Amino acid sequence: MKVALGWLLSLSFFLAGPALSAQDDKKDDKKDEKKDDKKDDKKDDKKEKDPSKVVESEYYPLKEGLTWRYKSTGKSFTITVTKIEKVDGEDTARLETRIAAEDKGKDSLIASETVVVRKDGVYRTAVAGSKATPPMPFFKLPPEKEVKWVYEGTIAGEKVKIDFVAGEQKGLKAGGKTYDTVTVTGSGLKVDGQNVGFTYYFAPKVGLVKQVFDIGGSKFELELDKFEEPKK
Repeated sequence: MKVALGWLLSLSFFLAGPALSAQDDKKDDKKDEKKDDKKDDKKDDKKEKDPSKVVESEYYPLKEGLTWRYKSTGKSFTITVTKIEKVDGEDTARLETRIAAEDKGKDSLIASETVVVRKDGVYRTAVAGSKATPPMPFFKLPPEKEVKWVYEGTIAGEKVKIDFVAGEQKGLKAGGKTYDTVTVTGSGLKVDGQNVGFTYYFAPKVGLVKQVFDIGGSKFELELDKFEEPKK
């Protein structure tokens, strides 16, 4: 269950304690990186990577090199789009989540996922090599208030069901800036016997500016500190 849902709630688990095994995630990601490297090597022989590839979405921009820096309870996290490649005919973005080292060492990889943008929404398609079947829509397009949907699927052999509802919050302050956001709240999920809920806050041209998690009644917030465009 940790591997199956780590990509969805990795930060919340990490903030809450041992519910997320960073070591397990690292092992899985190392395997994925080896697989991805092999795939990339084969592709690079035929065609050079195009760093300008963009997956279009106003509320969830995805471009190789984009980085979101977050802060929560004295910890710093980054989410980076490390690559965009064709998977099953779709432009698919790989995102990696890392936690900053306290001793100024190398940041630790704690989760990875792949995401695609379709006409009707943004979908998570896999984590650490485990496909979401079917892909999970976590943001509906075009965004509308009070739209509801239910995801039922399987990830790494684990059945998952989440109830989603969209909303909005204007004047949200994060990282010294103010945003008018579209919200997505998920509920109905149980992990290790605990009820887990979450709310994402999306801002135009920036993406995810805030995340709030509720694990067994304990709340944790992750707020955007800085949004960085890829270096040229």
